[in-house]
Amino acid sequence: MKIKYWIYVTVIASTIIFIILKGAPASDQVLMTNIFVQMNSVYFYSLRFLYISSLVMLPTLTFYLFLKEFVYKNVSKESLPNIAA
Repeated sequence: MKIKYWIYVTVIASTIIFIILKGAPASDQVLMTNIFVQMNSVYFYSLRFLYISSLVMLPTLTFYLFLKEFVYKNVSKESLPNIAA
């Protein structure tokens, strides 16, 4: 049960990161990038890693939640072929 909540938290967090980094105007993005470059480069690369991972995680987790909610619930065990038999 706790894993389900962590998945939701990850989706929400990656969405927020994606909106912050992608939704800003171009001038703000350049400004933010300059600030991050002048700051510690490790921080900048960790933020870049978060951004790239959010780009990967967001569609993947959305697809997983879609499958779990709509596809797996509608497939009954009787309709699946019995592999053990």
